[in-house]
Amino acid sequence: MKTISLLLILACVSVASCTKDTAETTPNLFLKGLLNNRNWQGQVEITYINSEGDLVVGGFKKSTQKNIDSEDIVIYVPDFDGVGEYLLQKENAMYRESCYEDMLCAIGVSENNDLANKVIIEKYDATTGYVEGTVSFTVIGQKEQQPKNWQLKSGKFKAIIKN
Repeated sequence: MKTISLLLILACVSVASCTKDTAETTPNLFLKGLLNNRNWQGQVEITYINSEGDLVVGGFKKSTQKNIDSEDIVIYVPDFDGVGEYLLQKENAMYRESCYEDMLCAIGVSENNDLANKVIIEKYDATTGYVEGTVSFTVIGQKEQQPKNWQLKSGKFKAIIKN
């Protein structure tokens, strides 16, 4: 009877540790931050390294704003080379709002090499493609034919690079 109890305990511990390992190796993937002082959190939809060597991370969310269906943020980390700090250059950050079945109704892109427009890659695993970091930027664009700025502060992301 002691042997059966011991085997049951070992089986439970094994199952529990397998579940824990799986949860640790498949993190929740997101892109989030304060966008114009409102909480913004989207699911990571795209993550890859483009032909120029830039890491591209794109987040998407269904919008809670009136008359807006969805919102996207895309960042291009120039000359990606793993952990480190990267300044976002002109057109390396984008925010857009879609309405009425994916019709573009607002868009903004980074315009200049501002020191506040940056990404810090804190973790990167070249084997699994896991990447984690922080991001902040200001993008300039138009909404309803009027000039509009969007600022992302305290941005964070977790993603897996797919090739």
